[in-house]
Formats: sequence, structure tokens, C-alpha cells
Amino acid sequence: NPVYYVQYGHARVCSLFAKLKEKGISVSVGKNIERLDRKDEIEIIKKMYDFRNVLNQAATNYQPHRIVYYLQELAGLLHSYYYTTPIIVEDDKELTNARITLCKGIAIVIRYALNLLGIKAVERM
Repeated sequence: NPVYYVQYGHARVCSLFAKLKEKGISVSVGKNIERLDRKDEIEIIKKMYDFRNVLNQAATNYQPHRIVYYLQELAGLLHSYYYTTPIIVEDDKELTNARITLCKGIAIVIRYALNLLGIKAVERM
């Protein structure tokens, strides 16, 4: 079910913040984003940037399914990134800040888009 796939992505990001709190690691969301220079990170940033266009197309053409497809793609990028990349790098606070900022941005987009579709963005699964 694509809804669960997307919701799980949101829950994963929420779990990152819980891990940070548990480990007593403070981060500065919005800092050090220049450290996001890997190919997959750039791809995610471009996908998030495209959200506005997807919303405009969905609204203009009365095609809400465009939002669903977009969310599936974004969640796929997140799951792949989460699997292949250590988000919390304990010996590199700047890189952790950057990667947490990226994940927070993804969660914001997912939550907003799910809300538009009348679906709740869960924090735990």
C-alpha cells in the first residue's frame, strides 16, 4: 500500500529525532547544508524543489494522483538514502546537521502533501 510506504518514510524521520534526543545530540536544523554534495542528496533536493510544480499541475489539471506519485518517488528516495547513508554521524556535527536538515525537509513535504490528501502523517509505525 503506497500510503503506508509514504507514512513509514515520515515515521523514519521522526525516529531520527528521537534517536538524537536519546543520545543527547543537539543539532542545528538549517545549518551546514553546503555539506550536502552527494549525488543522492542533490537528487532529493531537486525532487523536493519540484513539489511546487507537482502541486500546480495537480490543481490545474484536477489530477490529485500526481501528488500520490510524487510522494511515492520522494519516499523511495528517502528510504534508499536512509538505508545507504549514516544520517547521524557522531564525529561530524556539521554533516549530521546537514543530513538532518535534509530529512526534516522531506518530512515537512510528506506531512504537507499527505494533509492535502486527507491522510495523517504518523510519527511511529
